This record gives sequence, C-alpha cells and structure tokens, in this order.
Amino acid sequence: MATIAQELASDFDSIKSDFPVAISHNGTTYNGTMSAATKGRVLEEGGLFPDIDAVLAMKSADFTTKPKAGEKLQITSCFDSSLQSQHYRITSVEYPDGAVVQISIVALNQ
Repeated sequence: MATIAQELASDFDSIKSDFPVAISHNGTTYNGTMSAATKGRVLEEGGLFPDIDAVLAMKSADFTTKPKAGEKLQITSCFDSSLQSQHYRITSVEYPDGAVVQISIVALNQ
C-alpha cells in the first residue's frame, strides 16, 4: 500500500504532465507546473500593483541551489505558450510540505 507521501508525489506528477512548465534558474532547467498567470495587473487600493503574477510548483529536491526572493528566472516552455521565454522576478519562496517548493513570481516585462 502506498504511503501518503507516495500518493502526493504521484498526484503532483500527474498535474505536471497535464500543465507542464519548465523554467531556467541560475543556468539550470527545472520542470514543474504553475497557476494561471495574471496578465495586465490592476492597481490595488493605495495605487499599488499586486506583487505576484503566478505561482510555480516544483519538486524541492530537484533544486541544487534553492531559489530566493529577488532572483530572476525564465519560463522556457509552458502549457500557456504566450508565457514562453518570459522573464520573471521571484517575490517569495515557500516550502509548505518540504517536498514541493512554491515560487511566487512577477513579470519583468510588463
């Protein structure tokens, strides 16, 4: 019988195959998935733009160098072809369960 961790890893692999994204970070390519991306951000109260356009979900163990807020990355391939070759700044990095890293990003070319 599979453990919960094995089931979650299998589920994550299924999501990655349905909504694949590949990013380049510090010269290395990583595969994962991402949320829908916001395009054309709307001002929030106080005249501020939201500091997030999308959230990437990647396997934490894949990273030799953990991503950090302020670093840049490029989407090299994506289920949303309009995002291909786009550059982003990392706004936050979270490790909700240790197995997956969630990387919040904002576009550099808006």
